Amino acid sequence: MSTGSVEELIRSYVERGLVELTDRLRPWAEAHLVTPRRISVMHDPEGVQPGHVWLVTDDTGSNDAAYRVVYDEGAAAFGLECRLQNGVSWYIGSYGSFVSAVESM
Repeated sequence: MSTGSVEELIRSYVERGLVELTDRLRPWAEAHLVTPRRISVMHDPEGVQPGHVWLVTDDTGSNDAAYRVVYDEGAAAFGLECRLQNGVSWYIGSYGSFVSAVESM
């Protein structure tokens, strides 16, 4: 799938998911959404198994979370990523929908 197609797919899923989020979570998600971009991650906390996912939310400097929402194109699912103290950007795994990923934070 082309980069533009993946970005559009992610935007579509996010748009539908935003209306399903609670009034408590929706403002956070809206404030932290970014233009989807591919990032490098590790599939293990030791940093041995590399991979790529699409970044969907990012830190803004205000009310940031310990996790970022990502989209795993291979799994066709949203998941969570976090930066560990050892510097590894760890893809924790998929949670299914955008809403499930946000609610799992």
